[in-house]
Amino acid sequence: MILFRSFLQFLVLQTFLFGAEAPAKTSQYLYLDAPSKKHGLFCLFNFVAGVLSEYEAGNYAGIEVNFEQSCAYYNKSRGSNCWQYYCEPILLGSRKDAALKRFDSQEFGDYALRGRSLRREEVSRIIEKYIKINRAIKNKVRAFLMQHYLNQHVIAVHYRGTDKISEAPRVPYSKVIESVENYITSHSLEQYKIFVATDEKSFLETIKAVFPHAVVAYDATRSSDGKPLHYNRPDADLSKQGEEALIDCLLLSKGNVLIRTSSHLSLWATFFNPYLPVIQLSAH
Repeated sequence: MILFRSFLQFLVLQTFLFGAEAPAKTSQYLYLDAPSKKHGLFCLFNFVAGVLSEYEAGNYAGIEVNFEQSCAYYNKSRGSNCWQYYCEPILLGSRKDAALKRFDSQEFGDYALRGRSLRREEVSRIIEKYIKINRAIKNKVRAFLMQHYLNQHVIAVHYRGTDKISEAPRVPYSKVIESVENYITSHSLEQYKIFVATDEKSFLETIKAVFPHAVVAYDATRSSDGKPLHYNRPDADLSKQGEEALIDCLLLSKGNVLIRTSSHLSLWATFFNPYLPVIQLSAH
């Protein structure tokens, strides 16, 4: 009996000193190129954020972000890695003695979902630490802010149209305009600007007609036929459209309030500015 009690005490001491045996962490080096399906820019951003959160948890040996033709905005003339059209390289950790890990479609979706489901403050911290926007894009954003936002109360509006109806119900233009009017009234605003980001030319024209002296927008490509901008347009410079989308996102993040419909683009505006008040007109 004394021997048995001593053995139990030995086991307790071992557990206290060394802890219970835990699963070994993966010594994989992650090569972040999405599967062959072309993904939108902010879907890729979701994926990167999800993987970076796992990297920070110590689960992987390193990460290299190298999106090739899996990016909807790929342009061979600008280089093979479309991530670097917009952001500085992400090369973290060590590849030495680590197994190379690529992602299948299911894993990509899982990590993208994880990224977009993180708290706004957590993604903002990840952005601050790892996701550095190219200087040329930051300069364009700064120039627009100086011209249109300075000393203004800015109502930022994002309307995602075209093919988004396959993922979320379409929001009527009238509902967005009503939301803007309600915000102006409830805040007793006399002077304000409305920054509009949208992929639909007709929405921009409609809201300009209602607020003819208040609406400003970045000079971006917009659909005039209801078809999405980044599919089946062989003559378009898709990489430029990706840049315009990112600039719109950053400008949305700089408003005093964001009125948004369902979109990864305007979701990321809330990640770039986690304290931005949001009026959400549809899910996601």
